[in-house]
Amino acid sequence: MSAQGYEVGPIRPPSEANSLLVRVTRNCPWNKCKFCNLYKGERFGTRSFQEIKADIDNISLIYGENVPASAEKNCQTKTRPKPLTL
Repeated sequence: MSAQGYEVGPIRPPSEANSLLVRVTRNCPWNKCKFCNLYKGERFGTRSFQEIKADIDNISLIYGENVPASAEKNCQTKTRPKPLTL
């Protein structure tokens, strides 16, 4: 878990710097690019349901209805989605 209270991946383009992403995998599934050494020696894997659910719960506690403007702007729906019930 990071300082934000939920896990964030290490690579984010500047245009997504303030967007909310829920990380469901770790590392790279391809890991063969000649130009990238970021994940060398790291195994690709998925996070457990419990880890993902904990991140969603923490994001909800942190932001509640106060979704960052960039996340709201990038949302494809006109109305706020209903809370996820698992």
